[in-house]
Amino acid sequence: MTLRTMLGFSDSHLIEDTTTDAKRTAIVDEIRQARLVAARRNSKWTEIEDDLVPRARGLFVSAATDRVYTLVRGIVYAPGSASVVADRAPLYYTVSEDGELAFYERRTETWTEQLERKAERERRRAAPRETPTWAR
Repeated sequence: MTLRTMLGFSDSHLIEDTTTDAKRTAIVDEIRQARLVAARRNSKWTEIEDDLVPRARGLFVSAATDRVYTLVRGIVYAPGSASVVADRAPLYYTVSEDGELAFYERRTETWTEQLERKAERERRRAAPRETPTWAR
């Protein structure tokens, strides 16, 4: 069992062990293609460029748009099929070179806005504190 299978990112464990390798590969490819078609047909889902850079706390930042995404940890498809479970959630997805889908939720702030907010907090903490008028 591979790490992808143990984490639930692969459905190969659902295909019977008696199936030949060629048939197993064909079934997995068929499911992968059907899931891609279903994702592209869903009006609430948006395909994004696979240029995401991992950052702290499980965040992914698009190198092109500076948008911040988090990986969807829940189930999007029913195991071993292309039946959509999370069809009403506004999700974003990438398609890897081998056709694997990864789903993300977009955060409201861009990476630059988050860094600016953090810098402002640090500036306020480092600034000398004024003595309150009542203590003068």
